[in-house]
Amino acid sequence: KADVTIYDVVYDPSETPFLLTASSFGLSCLNGLAMNFEQAVIGFHYAATNGRNDLSVDEIRSAMKSAIA
Repeated sequence: KADVTIYDVVYDPSETPFLLTASSFGLSCLNGLAMNFEQAVIGFHYAATNGRNDLSVDEIRSAMKSAIA
């Protein structure tokens, strides 16, 4: 189907054999990089704020994206 998106949790290599095969059929594909990044954001939020709300997840995400850009 044209509206199918294939998702692989692996992020390295960015194009796994699974994603390459799906792509050859014209399907939309995503690797696991975004999911891994979001897990890091949430993990840092819990570790750094220790239950306080002084840093939002959005602020942490923005800072992490700036650091890797």
